Amino acid sequence: MKDPVGSFEAIKDNFIRYVKTAFKTKFDSVESEREVLLNEDKVLFRQPWIEPLPEYLSSGKTIDSLTANDLPGLNEVHAKTFKGLVSRGLVKGYELHSHQSQMLKQALSGKNCIITSGTGSGKTESFLLPLFAQLSKELSTWSQPDVISQNVDNWWNGNLSMREIVDAENDFTLAKGVQQRGHETRPQAMRAMILYPMNALVEDQMTRLRIALDSDPVREWFENNTVGNKITFGRYNGTTPVAGKLFKLNEQGNREVNTSKLNTLRRELQSIERNQSKVEEYIIQEREKGNDVDDIELKSFFQRLDGSEMRCRFDMQVAPPDILISNFSMLSIMLMRDIDGPLFEKTRSWLDCSDLAEDQRENEKSNRIFHLIIDELHLYRGTQGTEIAYLLKLVLKRLGLHPNHPQLKILASSASLEPGDERSLQYISDFFGFLGVDDVKDKFEIITGELSPVDPLSNKDAPLPTKPFIEICKTYVTAKQQTDDSLFSGACISAGNLLSQAFDFGVTVSTVEDFLNLLLHPKLKLRERFFDASSVVEGRK
Repeated sequence: MKDPVGSFEAIKDNFIRYVKTAFKTKFDSVESEREVLLNEDKVLFRQPWIEPLPEYLSSGKTIDSLTANDLPGLNEVHAKTFKGLVSRGLVKGYELHSHQSQMLKQALSGKNCIITSGTGSGKTESFLLPLFAQLSKELSTWSQPDVISQNVDNWWNGNLSMREIVDAENDFTLAKGVQQRGHETRPQAMRAMILYPMNALVEDQMTRLRIALDSDPVREWFENNTVGNKITFGRYNGTTPVAGKLFKLNEQGNREVNTSKLNTLRRELQSIERNQSKVEEYIIQEREKGNDVDDIELKSFFQRLDGSEMRCRFDMQVAPPDILISNFSMLSIMLMRDIDGPLFEKTRSWLDCSDLAEDQRENEKSNRIFHLIIDELHLYRGTQGTEIAYLLKLVLKRLGLHPNHPQLKILASSASLEPGDERSLQYISDFFGFLGVDDVKDKFEIITGELSPVDPLSNKDAPLPTKPFIEICKTYVTAKQQTDDSLFSGACISAGNLLSQAFDFGVTVSTVEDFLNLLLHPKLKLRERFFDASSVVEGRK
């Protein structure tokens, strides 16, 4: 977002315009007085706060520069697979934060981990990296899938009969020829369950997973490196199409295909496909106009039906996704419904290595790890926390696991747990069902985010002149937010030369890029100035 304050003003004005239009009166004095009130802070809105995010300590390593010491338990093939996958989407060329690399190493060493760094510190990547590392170990061993049926990725638009779509002989599930993953030959089970307190956070996670596992660069990598396999993920909540069953009882009490439910599913999938097509058309149009478009980010806001993301409940019920994303309310319902039973039963069977010969099972179990990932762990307290703690125990029991089971890995994020605090450790023990504080100390690693040190400003550091920046803001508005406008570039060049003169840089600014580079000049101490303005020292702001 280039103009957060301007965006706030536009949203505020739109709401006020709605109130004035929907509840208009014939009295001018009332209208004027109401408009004054609506434009006051604490009536309809609060003035925006801008919070600069702190800079966290870097590990000094990118994904590609991680060594065998950073990736315990991964051999050379596993490490190559992991780096290739992660560098295409989840974490690209930038250096990992210290807490991210630490959590990756500790989790691969056998510890359950909780990350407690602040907002914007990459907590999501912190718990996804260990999961992706474990999945990479499996990915390199998965067998090649069979040929995909020609109807798999378009059956909702075709003329297939009900019997060709629904298998009435197999408990009215989707027929193998239209199942999204009916061609796979590898074991299908949940390798991870990621649970969020609310659907808004689920949606945010979906965009990240689409970039990490279903963006064009990742699709290309899968195609070239995994003999046709993909790591799958699926959102399972109230918005996932379609609730219910694919059969109904007729007047004689016999089962028959539920045509209404099937047609609803068709419409839902057709709508998703249209949205996907509109995004691709928009990207093409914008590029034809010469505009820069981040196609990977834009596509991540919309589901694609032919990739790694599972498209409907019926597909997930016959082939559980490797990563299932849901919330606790939905999980509670899933545990009670027969139709959702296969997600748990197939996962338990996979953990038991039932697909292997008996003499191979014990050795393989150490490679089959179920990840239970909890976001915002600190929120689950009181009565609600107790209910959710019992719910998790039911999930583990359903899967044949227990808190200290060697095939269970717990990863979580929290904003308030402290590694040395006895109450925090007792809370973890109670919530997950461990045997007390000492057990938690032995099994868990609580990882805090360490801030990158910032030198304080001294009294000798001259304040920044404000006039150049005010002029930039004014011309930005005048140029209608077009950064390539000559007025805007002229203001940036003028501001740059004023700063260069004021701080004796001896640099001539002739382009906007020169101005941006000047702002990063170490003598300007822009980072230190932001930190100083946002710090509280001895009770003073």
